[in-house]
Amino acid sequence: VNNCVVNTSMNQPMHFSCSVSYDMVMPNYISRPLCPVPGRMPEGCRIELAETQTAQALGNYFANMAAMETAAITAFRYLVQELKAYQAPQALIALATAAIQEETEHAQMAGLLAQTYATEPSPLALKDFQLRSLYEIALENAVEGCINETFAAACGWWQAERAEFASFRTVIAHISEEETRHAAL
Repeated sequence: VNNCVVNTSMNQPMHFSCSVSYDMVMPNYISRPLCPVPGRMPEGCRIELAETQTAQALGNYFANMAAMETAAITAFRYLVQELKAYQAPQALIALATAAIQEETEHAQMAGLLAQTYATEPSPLALKDFQLRSLYEIALENAVEGCINETFAAACGWWQAERAEFASFRTVIAHISEEETRHAAL
């Protein structure tokens, strides 16, 4: 904001006139549907989700889950690179690094569940790493971390209480505990 002029005249409220310049940041995830995605996705990630309204609904659900967990691995890898580049506190870097291993385990567990139903993880496309501004990182973390990871944890805790199969209840409870920590990060 610059070149501000105050205009005052009798019987009129004070009026300000200024020049303003700004940069507009429009990350890809703003154009996504307005409902949360269960989990963290890196900017520009595209997943071809399998249809869950078919005879293979459960297998396709697990295949989609494996793909989303795989996307989260990349999201946390990129976050670690960015935290290091901006010399973030080591405690944050350690938490994000631990999340990579946890998301890897989640993807493996979901992949095994998908294989049980003879389905494969859905294909995904990822962009190469590119260092972003602190603002872009913070905005993505607010959406992908605070909202989408919290949503994933909430969905998981609900599934852990209500799922028909004990094996899935055990797996999803473990995943939900870690997703809750990822949301806090």
